[in-house]
Amino acid sequence: MPFLKTLDAKLFHASIPYKPMGKYAHFLTVRVTESYPLFQTDGELNKARVRAGIEDQKPISRLTMFKRKQSTPERLVGRELLRNYGFMTAEDCEYNVKFAMNNPDCIIYGFAIGDSGSEKSKVVVDTAFSITAFDESHETFTL
Repeated sequence: MPFLKTLDAKLFHASIPYKPMGKYAHFLTVRVTESYPLFQTDGELNKARVRAGIEDQKPISRLTMFKRKQSTPERLVGRELLRNYGFMTAEDCEYNVKFAMNNPDCIIYGFAIGDSGSEKSKVVVDTAFSITAFDESHETFTL
């Protein structure tokens, strides 16, 4: 990765700090689905009226995915990798049941355990919108 070698190392932490330090890295993620994605919801799909783009500024409705639905898939895959490489076990830290509080997943994504403690997430995720308009982006199926 030649680009990473051009960055000044003193701008980055040597390890993940216990508390947020006000340094951010921004990533824009584009997800491409190759078949029909299934969005589980209690009722209607969420949609928002936003402008169509920079040149075409008329408002259109877009399919909306809120913050938690953005970070959960990455967190689950990350936890699987941590278990596979022996950095944590399912018995020590069970997602949404019992957090170990000391593994990379808990430190990065945070946790809340009633009166036992909590850790604020160091990953800030924003709402995602479909690229195409809502009426082009969805179909209703009965399973």
